[in-house]
Amino acid sequence: MPLSHRAVLFTATLIFVPFTMAIPEALALDASMAQQQSVRTYNIPAGSLSTVLSRFAGESGLTLSSRAQLTDDRTSSGLQGDFTVEQALQRLLENTGIHYRFSDAEGITLVTGNPQEGDEKTSLGTLTVTGTFMDDVHAYTREQNRLGALDNDIVLDGERLRRHPDEHIGKALVREPGIFGTPPNSKEDIRLRGLDKQFTRVSVAGVGLPVTQRGRNFEVGTLGSALAGEVQVIRNPTADVQSDGIGGRVNVDFREIPETTGGGAYAIGDTLFEGDSFFDEELVGGRGGAYFGGPIDENWSALGGIDIRADPRLTKFRNEAVNADGSFNERETRQDRSDDTFITSLLRLRWQGEAGTAEIQPVLLLRQKTKTDQRDSLNAKGDEDNRFKTEDSQTITSGVKLSWDHGLLPEQWSWRSHVATYIADEEGNNGEIRQRTGKDVENKNARPELTDKTFELESRLGREWHTALPGRTEVGVFARGRDRDAEANNFKDGVAQAPGTGDVFSLDERLLATWIRHEVRFLDERFKVEPGLRVENYDLDVDTLAADGSPRADDNSHSHVNPSLHLAYRPIDSLRFNAAVSRTLNRPEFDQIIPFDEDPKKGEIKRGNTGLDPATSVNVDLGVLWATPTASLGATVFYKDIDDLIVEANTGEIEDGNAVIRPQNAEGGKLRGVELEQRLDLGRVTGAHWMEGLGIWANQTIFDGEATLVSGKKVPFSGEPDYLLRVGIDYVHPGNGLNIALSYNRNGERIEEDDTTRKVFEPENTLDLAVSYPLAKGASLRFEATNLLSAEEDGDKEFFDSNGNLDKVDRRTVAVTRRISLGLKWDF
Repeated sequence: MPLSHRAVLFTATLIFVPFTMAIPEALALDASMAQQQSVRTYNIPAGSLSTVLSRFAGESGLTLSSRAQLTDDRTSSGLQGDFTVEQALQRLLENTGIHYRFSDAEGITLVTGNPQEGDEKTSLGTLTVTGTFMDDVHAYTREQNRLGALDNDIVLDGERLRRHPDEHIGKALVREPGIFGTPPNSKEDIRLRGLDKQFTRVSVAGVGLPVTQRGRNFEVGTLGSALAGEVQVIRNPTADVQSDGIGGRVNVDFREIPETTGGGAYAIGDTLFEGDSFFDEELVGGRGGAYFGGPIDENWSALGGIDIRADPRLTKFRNEAVNADGSFNERETRQDRSDDTFITSLLRLRWQGEAGTAEIQPVLLLRQKTKTDQRDSLNAKGDEDNRFKTEDSQTITSGVKLSWDHGLLPEQWSWRSHVATYIADEEGNNGEIRQRTGKDVENKNARPELTDKTFELESRLGREWHTALPGRTEVGVFARGRDRDAEANNFKDGVAQAPGTGDVFSLDERLLATWIRHEVRFLDERFKVEPGLRVENYDLDVDTLAADGSPRADDNSHSHVNPSLHLAYRPIDSLRFNAAVSRTLNRPEFDQIIPFDEDPKKGEIKRGNTGLDPATSVNVDLGVLWATPTASLGATVFYKDIDDLIVEANTGEIEDGNAVIRPQNAEGGKLRGVELEQRLDLGRVTGAHWMEGLGIWANQTIFDGEATLVSGKKVPFSGEPDYLLRVGIDYVHPGNGLNIALSYNRNGERIEEDDTTRKVFEPENTLDLAVSYPLAKGASLRFEATNLLSAEEDGDKEFFDSNGNLDKVDRRTVAVTRRISLGLKWDF
């Protein structure tokens, strides 16, 4: 085992063991607290029954369980005054037709009928009403939802997302186990389970939005966290989830329409610092927005929102190359300055009646980018190569999703469908001035235009079975069409250039899928089994230009049968075991399949490959989660057996003295890992009044992967870290509502290696602080400081000749931004 793995295992043990030692005390303490519960003061306003009960669960520290539909369309008059638990439950459930029974020392099950008379009609099922005191600190509500679920997804609700005033969703996700973000300054691209960003897929409101970059992924950094209602991270999919994405899938849902009219607004200013001092290279940005919604009448409701973010960035690079004997080869300094403006606007308009529920959800996303890139290099001969690049681009993504839940079916049936259409347009103006020793000044300009259109349709039909083995069957169909067109006008020294391959192309994708899954529940629904099968058929047509400028047409198609099996067992309310196996795939990136020819550079010609097959993977997860209001422990072991991995390879062909490089399907690889999670409520454990509201949490992920290149060489998966370590302290003052969150993140060493190069990223450490303080009713002051440790991205890139001998080494340092944020948030 490498030393770095030993180090992280030792660190994880130091954190994990104290949590484990606290389990017996925590169990005893929770039971005694529940049994000794006496009179408590409550101030819960009237509202929907689910909201009122969730508030009660949070304040009482108890777990309330029910079937998912039990509290739908019911209201409660709330609770004000001093009550015991039983008195409070009787008052809250008055005139609702729902009763309760104690399932254990700290668990309560909601039922219809009167359990005292044996007329119980609804038994323990999906957990929908859970909570604990200050549950946004302890994450107990989220853990309870995981305990009652079949899968092992990570779900971040709106409150957890906004605990840290992150400017976008990517920075909220990197605190979760098995997730890290790149590049270090922005973390716009999310990577799951140690794999490169191309193995993660991102959807918004269940739809894969079109993109204008050469990859397939929609950048989560485009979306402000303030308008998000929930983020789901799917690590091992069931059959109803798209198979594309070997690392996993991230789905972002916008805020829900509130049950009572209300909204909020926020304004936060950002100051960014680069260099060794907080007063060196200061930049100013900020974000603000508002949302408002609620019922319009008895059938209609709506929510509208807008988020605007100004995000300046200044990134400094320093790269020094030395030869194998240690002598100087080349030095390069680079400074990137970008000013991005992001705008997210949305509307949710919903109609609900006897015929069902229908919702229309238009979305508009805008990104305006201005960037300058100054690069100055000097080689051992004294020759200079200086370049100044500019980039101005605007990307507008707009579209609408229409979804409906059919209501005119028998009670045991459900039918949900959606149709969505989106378009992304990007226009750019890129320039480059290059001055090299002994050569004329070059002036290049490119004006690229790209349009990506997506149409998506999905329909799913389900039926509940109330038999000796209760369960649910679901069948569905999914179709997606994608049209991607690009054109670029290139100029050199003011003279128009003939378009090259990859400058002009048209890409047409068609995906058709169908699935079936069946969930069976045993042992009073504590044991769940869900087998599933998904079949996908994919067709691709590409029209572009050949190297001689003549039209060229290519196509590809493939079909895949992807089975899955998920199991979950919950022997007691606070403990769940789960297992999952599935088959997923990874379709090639756009820049891999478009048959382009890049200009020769450093003796290479790069070409696309329309004939690539998708990489495929068999994924296995085994997990356990134990959670109470006092503490929680979780562990998941995962394994991926990947075939047909897509890698860049030297074809062995030589053209005009240049080696031809093309992406190809390699043998594959295997990835193993373990994710550990811990949480501890110090107030409950110690019983000390001054520690009430204080909790600590941690998670660790260890990776061990190996991929085989086309040449047969075995290397780590590209960019796979040795480990990830996250530790945090959360505090909420029970009296004045002061909220403090401190989190430490460490990413282990990462390696990117192929047949001729090996690039190492040294471990990265960041420390972030977030504080909020209520100023008045509905208003709070927000403060955040990120990268307090002034982390930098360091590492060496080694170059080898055709015989495997070291040729030179690049030593690279990238400065990472520090950010100070201060602002206000209002709820009304």
